[in-house]
Amino acid sequence: TPRIRESTAQTRFYMLDKHVLPFFRDRIISDIDPADISQWQTEMLKKGLSDTYLHSVNTYLKAVFAYAVEYLGLDKNPCKKLIGKNKARNVSFWTPEEYARFSEACKDNIEYYTIFEILYYTGMRVGELLALTLNDIDFTHNKISITKAFYRLKGRDTINRPKTEESNRVIDIPEFLSEEIREYVSHLYKPDPSVR
Repeated sequence: TPRIRESTAQTRFYMLDKHVLPFFRDRIISDIDPADISQWQTEMLKKGLSDTYLHSVNTYLKAVFAYAVEYLGLDKNPCKKLIGKNKARNVSFWTPEEYARFSEACKDNIEYYTIFEILYYTGMRVGELLALTLNDIDFTHNKISITKAFYRLKGRDTINRPKTEESNRVIDIPEFLSEEIREYVSHLYKPDPSVR
């Protein structure tokens, strides 16, 4: 855990607790063979999970065995065959016309309207949006600085660095979006520019 983000570790532990431990809970790791892994994979495939999720769970199980081989003297890793896919098959995007219909439908709620406008026109992640403060927005030059992300971990709200180093960035925004954000801010009562 010291080498990865706390939220990443939490996700991996959750996957292992939910999908791996129930199947292998009473087994000794050195007694698990490729046939057992194949049986587990068959059970996993029956759950109707996405290909990328299946791939992730399988990868984490493989990593557990790799650790046992490297550091605990396990002879070999029985988890060689992968299931699922590393990349999603199809990603569905809204057309500009579809988004225009959606944004028109939520125009009466300035908070949601502004949220979706920012997401649509910047491409930022939801956690990045939820971590924004007024200090991150340069209304003069129409820019938003992404330097942090919000996530909830074990019921507590956390602000951390973005997902990757490349995620630290400055986004140019159209002038109309800058105006929409100003309009939203004008409805807030004495906003603290350093509070998300």
